[in-house]
Amino acid sequence: PDDSVRAARDLMLGEGYSQLPVIRDDQPQGIISNSDIRQASEETAGETGVGDLPVADVMHGSYSTVEPDAPLEQIDNYLDHSAAVIVVEDGHVVGIITEADVAARLS
Repeated sequence: PDDSVRAARDLMLGEGYSQLPVIRDDQPQGIISNSDIRQASEETAGETGVGDLPVADVMHGSYSTVEPDAPLEQIDNYLDHSAAVIVVEDGHVVGIITEADVAARLS
C-alpha cells in the first residue's frame, strides 16, 4: 500500500497483469487495477500526478479471498461481484485469480 502507483503500474505493464493484490505484512489489503489507475487519473486531472500517489490512495479495499483448493464455481461466483479474487493459504497471499484466468481454464 505504500508503494507508488507508478511502481504498481510499471509492474503490471512489465508482467502483462491487469491488477495486483496489495499486501502488507503478508496480509491482503486490497487490489489495484488498471481501471483504478485510469479513474484516479481522471479524478485528479491537473493536480499531482497519480503515479506519485501511494497505492493505498487508489486501490480497492474490498476483495474476496479463497483457499487454493476452492472450487471453480465459488471463484466464478465471487468474480460476478469483483474483478479478482485473492488466493490465501495459511494466512498468506499466494496468488490472484481474474476473469481471464477462469476463461482460459474453461476454454
